[in-house]
Amino acid sequence: MRLHELEDLIMAAWITKEDIDSILWVLMDREKQPDEDELANLLIGLHSLHDARMTKLFNGYEQVLKTNKVTYKGYGILKNPPTL
Repeated sequence: MRLHELEDLIMAAWITKEDIDSILWVLMDREKQPDEDELANLLIGLHSLHDARMTKLFNGYEQVLKTNKVTYKGYGILKNPPTL
């Protein structure tokens, strides 16, 4: 995975905000108010989607660390320094 692909995963994580906006619309602006089951299903779905996005993002982050030379704050400390 390349760094620009990781950026795409980070940007996809922001979709959760739009999902929350949609749920707020259902709660506050939709003519027919949701019942308890519908609200629970919306929140369970949001929870699952957010978890999947974050898992995918973290997997991408791990891939970038494995395939690229990683330094710590520009000090050149390698991610897997040789052991004595």
